[in-house]
Formats: sequence, structure tokens, C-alpha cells
Amino acid sequence: MARSMASRKRTILAVTGSRAEFGLLAPVLRAIVADDRLRLRVVVAGSHLVSGPWRGTWRDVKAAGDVAGFEIAARVPMQKKGATGRAADVAAVGRGVTKFGEVFEGIGPDFVLVLGDRVEAFAAATAASVGGHRLAHLHGGDRAEGVADEAMRHAVSKLAHLHLPATAQSRRRLIRMGEPSERVFNVGSPAVDGLRGVRPAADAPEVIVLQHPVGASAAE
Repeated sequence: MARSMASRKRTILAVTGSRAEFGLLAPVLRAIVADDRLRLRVVVAGSHLVSGPWRGTWRDVKAAGDVAGFEIAARVPMQKKGATGRAADVAAVGRGVTKFGEVFEGIGPDFVLVLGDRVEAFAAATAASVGGHRLAHLHGGDRAEGVADEAMRHAVSKLAHLHLPATAQSRRRLIRMGEPSERVFNVGSPAVDGLRGVRPAADAPEVIVLQHPVGASAAE
């Protein structure tokens, strides 16, 4: 007897740890929900759960899920309010690895999906790798030379089984790092998909200049 469509669905467990990364991840989550072959589970972690003037950005994830049709399956507290610095980050990663491991074991995803280079993605990737769960990494192969994010992003890439870089250059970099070319797909940045939903402000100026600080060098 053929299995039902529901039993053939693959469970994708997506991890989001901050509002900065969630903005990029949101179009991907909507695409997963829209695909009948996939089942989405969203885990909220890290700075989303730290209260402050913004009252905890996990509410943004919940609001997006209410519209797109997904729910928060689990929460993984990592950072503690007021605790900053490298030692606090180390403690946060330790808490994250332990709790992510418990969540992954309970849900049993076909793939864990992380994006970028933050400590939340690093902790989730570590738990997935040690726990024997397949890992997909968005925005691997990018550079942030001169800052800690550089090493964490590449570490996540080395733990991942499926690579979804944003540019051809990042794809080449991952392959030079030793990742099998058949597992590295240049899918572009999901931020481009998110632009469709951005409405121009009525009082916006004709030109807006933005500068994002970089590390020592953006060169190869």
C-alpha cells in the first residue's frame, strides 16, 4: 500500500536567533510552508528571547507565523539579560547546544536549517552535527574578515551537509574549503525575495546612503 502524502513529508526545523537573521529567513519559511512535500518546525532562540525595549522579538516571529501559517515549535533560551562579553557568549553557546540537542531529538527533523554566523546558528549546528541530524546552511561562504563571525560562519559550513550560498563567489569559496560541489547550490540571498514586501515610505528621500562596517578586508 502506498504511503500517504503526509507520511512522505520531510520535516524542516528552522532555527532563528535574532531579528537581523529572521528578516532574511522569513521568505524561506514561507516557501517551506507553501511546499506540500515539506513540514516546517520553527525554533526561536537567542536574542529573540531576551527582553528589552523591544519586548522580545520572538513576537515578530509569532506574528509572521500567524500570517504565513506556521507556529513556534520550541524555544531555546541562551543569553541572559545584562550578560555581555566573550565569557557570556561561551556560556550562551553551551546552554544552546544542550537545549538544541533536546529539541532536535524530540522533533526528529529531516534537516535542521540555519542561516549566517551568529552564536545561535553555531550552537544549533553543533548540536545537529553531534546529534546526527542533517544540517543545511544558508549564506555560507561569505566573509566577515577581522571579526569573530568569520570563524563561526566557516565552522557552521564545515558542519553542514547542504550548502545554500548567496553568491557564485561564496559557492567557489565553500568548494575551495573542501565541500563537495554537488552539495553546494548558489540560491541567491533570500533578502531579495523579501524586497517584494517592502513598501516605500511616503516621505522617503530620493537617495538613502547606508554604511555597514566590515572587518579587516573584504578581499579574497
